[in-house]
Amino acid sequence: MNIDHTTVRMLREVHRLTLCEMGALLNVSASHLWRVEKGERAINEDMQRRCIAELELTPAKLERIISIYEEMQSTLTAR
Repeated sequence: MNIDHTTVRMLREVHRLTLCEMGALLNVSASHLWRVEKGERAINEDMQRRCIAELELTPAKLERIISIYEEMQSTLTAR
């Protein structure tokens, strides 16, 4: 399962977590997570593993979360 910087942000927003809350789950600071989400820092394997474990991700669940995020974004842009 591939989790990149855009996926991290999607996961955080769909789960309605702040940068501080998500950072705590991933064992990184909020500022580091912000830089990951912006693509300024790479997401390392440990962060990916923690993300999968803490959010109990499966490929199917990740696919659904991405779908939910895209639905949220289309609703927001339609306003």
